[in-house]
Amino acid sequence: MNQAAARLFQSAKVTRNIASASARRSMLVDQASKIHASSFHQSANLNFASAVTSRPRRRKRGGSSSVDSSATKDSSRPVVVKDLSTFIPASEDFLEKIEQALKPMEKANEVFIVTRKPGLLRIELAPGLGNYTLEVTESESCLYMQSPLSGKFGYVLCGKTGKWISSIDGHALEGMLVRDLIRQCNGLPDL
Repeated sequence: MNQAAARLFQSAKVTRNIASASARRSMLVDQASKIHASSFHQSANLNFASAVTSRPRRRKRGGSSSVDSSATKDSSRPVVVKDLSTFIPASEDFLEKIEQALKPMEKANEVFIVTRKPGLLRIELAPGLGNYTLEVTESESCLYMQSPLSGKFGYVLCGKTGKWISSIDGHALEGMLVRDLIRQCNGLPDL
């Protein structure tokens, strides 16, 4: 009985030591988190105060002499071709180029029908995939692309580069067409 009582006493002592160690650990963690929280809030307040009380920015009057006046012009904007004697042949050449580039894709897809009329190119895909339309609008000097994935976008002919560029954000028509087609079809246009 002495051995059993000794084991019971020893296990009670160990349990008491573990409980007190656990209590001490949680107390230390609480104290550390309070210290960390208070120092964080103090430093955050100091940063906030310094940000609020900093000097306001001042601009020089009359501009800066270091700015190049030619750099302020938006050189990335396309020079839109409005002359119909240039626009119409360029749009027909582009539609012809796209039609020829799509020929290899007709063989790689079950349903891929390309229809071409003056000022219009239509690509019919399998049911449920939709149709693509490229349509020239002479009155606006614009070429519109309707895609089942991207929607309808207007493109203008850039006089500098000869490329068809979005009138909204400057992306290229060829890139958008290729991106949408490779998501839905087999093959790649031969551009």
